[in-house]
Amino acid sequence: YTQILRERLRESIHDVQYVEPPFDDSIADIGKEWKSALAKLKFANSYRMEPLKKFQAHSVETKVQQILTESLKDVKYDDKVFSHLSLELADRILLAVKEFGYHRYKFIIKVLFIQKTGQAIN
Repeated sequence: YTQILRERLRESIHDVQYVEPPFDDSIADIGKEWKSALAKLKFANSYRMEPLKKFQAHSVETKVQQILTESLKDVKYDDKVFSHLSLELADRILLAVKEFGYHRYKFIIKVLFIQKTGQAIN
């Protein structure tokens, strides 16, 4: 019985580690046996530790720079307007970065606007 299951699942991408034998040896109710045996299959772990596509910072930087230049062409600093604008820009940048298709990455977008009043910012 276990041999039959292993042959049928050989084309699967997962390796079968253990098959729990059915409770009943009767062949009369083979449909329930197959369902119960398939429900109790234990597969080997198939975790992927590395992403399929590596993160390419230069392509993301150019896209972010393009979004910022489009949005901030002729804008003067106003603290009331920029509080909403920073949230809107963060959402637009996050959507643009997600369009690149980098899976298994967590993106954190932080947009900070500061009025330049002659002070040094490091």
